[in-house]
Amino acid sequence: MELYHLKTLVAVAEAGHLTRAAERLHLSQPTVSAHIRALEELLAITLFERTPKGMSLTPAGAELLPSARAALAAVERVRLHAGQLRGELRGVFRLGTNTDAGFLRLPALQRLMAERHPHLGLELLAGSSGANLARLAAGELDASFVSGAFDTETFDHVFVRDEEFAIAAPLPWRDALQHAGVEALASQPWIHNAPDHIQTRVLEAVFAPIGKTPMRAAVVNRKDSILAMVAAEVGLAISRREDIERAAATQPVCALPLRLPPQAIHLVWLPTRGADALLQAVVTGVGSVWDANAAA
Repeated sequence: MELYHLKTLVAVAEAGHLTRAAERLHLSQPTVSAHIRALEELLAITLFERTPKGMSLTPAGAELLPSARAALAAVERVRLHAGQLRGELRGVFRLGTNTDAGFLRLPALQRLMAERHPHLGLELLAGSSGANLARLAAGELDASFVSGAFDTETFDHVFVRDEEFAIAAPLPWRDALQHAGVEALASQPWIHNAPDHIQTRVLEAVFAPIGKTPMRAAVVNRKDSILAMVAAEVGLAISRREDIERAAATQPVCALPLRLPPQAIHLVWLPTRGADALLQAVVTGVGSVWDANAAA
């Protein structure tokens, strides 16, 4: 059995189609088909079934797929270890993000990593804090930025910065609501965010002491859309204070004076990755970027 057999198995399983797998592997479709046939003959097992939509794993193929992925990952670890012995850091690091690139200083991080480790590929994968924690636990991310609380026994972490949130309101509502307390605000229409976003946790924390859930006027998970709907007087919303202030320059929105507790942003990863050289390089890079910005 050759490594290309396993690479082809994984590619076809993930693509679900011979043509797409061939494009991913930079091979012809007949070559990919030949690899699959050869592997099936070698293992004496049918791995795929043809369907109207493409290729589907058989139960035996689905059971073997994790082992194929593990074998390829082991080979990659050998290759990376050899690079480290040569004094090089090589490989791809999958970094989860939970908000916009500028706020997380990602352009500066990308430049810094390219200068320090030119053979390290940094993949920035967008998501939410909740979704990224699940992807970390599943091994789909190597580290991630996460806002708010998380299980510190499950994940190692370093503090990055605090994130300040506020209640965004339509500008015409400001005079009526600027002195409103939590009870009064609970009776207003609210634009809710997706359940796994930090804004949802902040909203829940505001109204938990009075045991109320604000009326749901809409559910939106993009901050620009949320603030546009606030400007259109759909309702109130939780948003980052600096985003509200920036939007107020061009849209009829404002931040209500009620202060909300800041939410910490951490870079988190699984403890089992703690000794990984790629992780250490990225953690150091994040620290350098934020130290440099703090000094500036």
